[in-house]
Amino acid sequence: MRRIYIIIYIGLVALILASCRQIEHERQIETVGELMDSLINRGDQVYRYIICTGDSTFQDERWFHYFSKEKDSNVHQSSLIFLSDKTPALLDNLCRKAEKSYRYQEGDSLDYSITMRSKPLELLSFKHYKNEKDGEIVSLTYTTMRHALHSAAPYDPLPIQTVLKKFLAEQKDVRTYDVCYEWDEGVPFPDFKGESIELIGKWQAQGTDSLAAAKITGTLYDVTFKGEGRADSANADLNRRMTKLITERPIKGAHLSSYYPGGKMKYSYFRGISIADWQKRKKFYDLNVQMEGDRLHILELQAADAPRFAKPISWWVVKRIHNDKVFYMNLNR
Repeated sequence: MRRIYIIIYIGLVALILASCRQIEHERQIETVGELMDSLINRGDQVYRYIICTGDSTFQDERWFHYFSKEKDSNVHQSSLIFLSDKTPALLDNLCRKAEKSYRYQEGDSLDYSITMRSKPLELLSFKHYKNEKDGEIVSLTYTTMRHALHSAAPYDPLPIQTVLKKFLAEQKDVRTYDVCYEWDEGVPFPDFKGESIELIGKWQAQGTDSLAAAKITGTLYDVTFKGEGRADSANADLNRRMTKLITERPIKGAHLSSYYPGGKMKYSYFRGISIADWQKRKKFYDLNVQMEGDRLHILELQAADAPRFAKPISWWVVKRIHNDKVFYMNLNR
């Protein structure tokens, strides 16, 4: 008898979930914010970028991107169908209310660009097309342009360093390691393509020699937590602190990156923040975060004096780079 009740209960739960999905499918979404929330609830990752463009202005961007050849899971296929069903009707409705709008359709390709009459200013972009290399591609970007009441000194990493220092002081198990990436004059960045130490984020300051001597120093913080989900919670906490900092007192040149993992996780994870003068191609500061099980790796790099910049893609395992020689970390606990 008990087994029968369990089977009936499971069946009812499945029926309720199916009904909820059907209701979601039938209900017309009215805002891009609702659309992004629906993607997150369905299990898709949505990325968020906050870019401080002026002394007190910043753009807050949410971005969803899909390649059918790379992401062929049932979740992503379902989301593709969901987007194909919901997005055109939503954007057609927004086009009628927009200050400026552009819509182009040819065969399987669909392209929208919309500027809304609103405060803060809203910008929408949606692209849906196919090609032989990546298969079916969907890209949805939602950007709001905002103004804060206050601002920090431009290109100044001190407020970020202060928030990070306070966060680390509250953790119980933190180990620090000095790191250094150095290239002599006349030595190009080595080609580690395809390796865990492949160099990414390459910058060269405007008006400098591409082979100038460069030295980037910093600190790797290895933070260990006890208890399931503690590293996740700490990452989300750091993300909230950094987001609050640069949206309340924007730092010109700051660029924060985070993402919503989707599904049951309702908070967003911190990926990093950098400070750079984009016009002069000058990098001042670079902060990176990587989660690994019950550990949080945090890399803080000082780059103000370096005419060129790069970092290894798996930076949490690298202690030092000198030209093409790589020295690895020993993070065994």
